[in-house]
Amino acid sequence: MDSTGLKVYGEGEWKVRQYGYGKHRTCRKIHLAVDSQTRFIHAMELTTNAVDDAAMVKPMLNKIKCKVKKLGADGAYDKLKVYNTLEHAKIKPIIPPQKNARIQRHGNRKGRTHSRDKAIRYIRKQGRKKWKQVHHYHKRSIVENTMYRYKIIFGDKLQAKKLENQMIEAALNCKILNKLTAFGMPKTVKVA
Repeated sequence: MDSTGLKVYGEGEWKVRQYGYGKHRTCRKIHLAVDSQTRFIHAMELTTNAVDDAAMVKPMLNKIKCKVKKLGADGAYDKLKVYNTLEHAKIKPIIPPQKNARIQRHGNRKGRTHSRDKAIRYIRKQGRKKWKQVHHYHKRSIVENTMYRYKIIFGDKLQAKKLENQMIEAALNCKILNKLTAFGMPKTVKVA
């Protein structure tokens, strides 16, 4: 799960450098939930840029129709509300704690250990790089690749002016991207 920005009625970069902004520039955030095996987009939300990534986890999970076992995301999702949502849904979080993260429930307290605390302890003992390798954090790059394909095929600007129409536009683009994915992904081979 991740998000990226899409421009809305922005002016060209050259004109902005020469004359400054003519209109108030704004952007929207597109949130995507992508299956790391099939590369299909299972859920999509379009929000204003003021909406926090972590706030979109629960609405996105409600849209996914299949069973989710693990959820990989970047440090923007390292919030207790995300971990609580995932724990309630019995989904294993693969979210790297921020570098200044602190343990919430120490070992001498009764109760279950929080999955975020386990990750923090593991990183302190083994290192962040080892944690990423063990938890296959690199699979999160598939979402980044999906966002890249979205922007290459459809551009990084939304054509519609109203938010409701922009939501429809982004949803249609994701459906088209899923159709293109169903045709097959290119296979790359290293040439000697």
